[in-house]
Amino acid sequence: MKVLKYVLIAFSILFVLWLVGLFAGLKVTPVFEEDYYVGEAGLSDKIVLMEKGEELLLEIPHDSDSLKSIDILVFPNEGKHRITVNDISVKVIADGKTLDTVYYYVFSSFGEHKDAQSIKDFPVGLTDDDSVSTYVLFRSVYVLYNVDDFKLDVNADYVYDGEVRKYSRVFDVEHTRKLRWRGLRLPGGDH
Repeated sequence: MKVLKYVLIAFSILFVLWLVGLFAGLKVTPVFEEDYYVGEAGLSDKIVLMEKGEELLLEIPHDSDSLKSIDILVFPNEGKHRITVNDISVKVIADGKTLDTVYYYVFSSFGEHKDAQSIKDFPVGLTDDDSVSTYVLFRSVYVLYNVDDFKLDVNADYVYDGEVRKYSRVFDVEHTRKLRWRGLRLPGGDH
């Protein structure tokens, strides 16, 4: 009977603390969080594919529906640079079949590039007024509903400040859903 009394007191205290945290605006409600993993690296955070002077990054941002964006970002180092893109693409291969791309966009800090296939001698880095850093982001959108394990075929062929850059690799990706406290992320403990 003493143990039951202590358990009830402990649950009462925890409940009161939870209510206080909830009214204080703390993120103390549970939520299902999903992410795509390459090994232990979650793709909701950018992972570095290549870093020479600029960074080549891969990311699958959090989306709440079946359409998932897969981004490849060329982020320049300091200074003014030029980039010409021959091919930057990502293909999703599930069950041995390449899925169709629903949308394909190319963005920079200036907005969307209408002619996504032609980026020639494009300025990246600091803009002319030296206040805004620009980048080039390639976004492929796929329907990944009920696709939990797939391969990402990432290819990059571009010229950065006159130097040819090539990258090609296939990643095994696993989609997971985990129940977490909204906003609570512990380093190393969430994968």
